[in-house]
Amino acid sequence: MRAALMACNETVYREAAADPSRTMMGTTVAGVCVTADSVLVFNVGDSRVYRAGPGGLSLVGIDDSPPLAPGETHTVIVTQTLGGHPERTEVHPHVRTLPLGPESRFLVCSDGLSDVVPDADIAAILLDHFGGKAVFQLWRAAIDRGGPDNITVALVEIGGETETTGNAEPGT
Repeated sequence: MRAALMACNETVYREAAADPSRTMMGTTVAGVCVTADSVLVFNVGDSRVYRAGPGGLSLVGIDDSPPLAPGETHTVIVTQTLGGHPERTEVHPHVRTLPLGPESRFLVCSDGLSDVVPDADIAAILLDHFGGKAVFQLWRAAIDRGGPDNITVALVEIGGETETTGNAEPGT
């Protein structure tokens, strides 16, 4: 995974070099890779990975930005990104392997969610909702708080509860 993320960094710089207007083009990345008995968690930048479970919500990725100051609603400084610098800069991806529990939930999100919705509110939403409804409610919470940045939300759920809508069969 580290090698793949470093290759992504090289690709962003190569694409940026092809067009002077893209010199500062950059991005963050976060995700999970689920295997039969573990979950590989990775990120570069201020996009986050959380684990939600019976013990609550915990940040399992590493946020490459300083904590927000009182009154701030958006990260101003990100210490590491894929691309995004005038000179090629190496990245040091955060990669971690976690055990896979029978009812694991992982939230992958951009700072468009985590900068404006407090962790306690994210935890409450994930406690009340599952599946697509949870993702929608998280997105809605960010929009309701002004949504000053892109809002990307993905929820990976293994086992546990499901929600159904319309005429769907239970468990679908």
